[in-house]
Amino acid sequence: MENIKFVDLVEKIEDNIPLNKCGIEVYKYLDIISKDIMINGYSEKGEVYSKGIVEGSIIEVDGIATIDYISLEILITLNIIQNYTNIDFQIENGDLTCYDVFKSKGIYNYVTMEIPHQEINFTMRLIEDCLKSKIQSMNSAEAIIAKYLGLLIEKIPSETKLKNMIGKIKDFDMDKLNVVKDLYNIAQGKTPIKTDKITTKVKKK
Repeated sequence: MENIKFVDLVEKIEDNIPLNKCGIEVYKYLDIISKDIMINGYSEKGEVYSKGIVEGSIIEVDGIATIDYISLEILITLNIIQNYTNIDFQIENGDLTCYDVFKSKGIYNYVTMEIPHQEINFTMRLIEDCLKSKIQSMNSAEAIIAKYLGLLIEKIPSETKLKNMIGKIKDFDMDKLNVVKDLYNIAQGKTPIKTDKITTKVKKK
């Protein structure tokens, strides 16, 4: 059966045509490779082609990985319909129109009811297990240490920058610092620091 475009499906539903007469084809089985790509995404040589349900549903709060359940709900709905049916739709720039239609018009419920229970339950269990495993991995002591160690390494200056910093420190005139300290103390109404180069007096009132 040919794909049915999202806009055409919506028109048929608005014309009160039953879902089983709208040309929706529901696939009874999704191969394991497609399940893996749907759940864990797909990348090659460091370039991400598909993010996957798991990665798209995880956010970091105060450095701790946690599940964004709204994103999870949206991604599961859209991916189940996209992978198990012939409905042709695209999601661009965060447009959730498709999600709302699939839910409000009963399309998602119709599709999941047409998929054999063993198949849909297996897919949902895979999503749950992969999500749990990813969260545990990201929140492990090793992962957290590695992440912050990486951030620390990024902040360490290069050899050239380090040499320049050392050179500036060597050339720094400490008398200039003492002058600044004196001016600050005067502004605060305090007795200035006496140095070999400068002595600033404060007049008594």
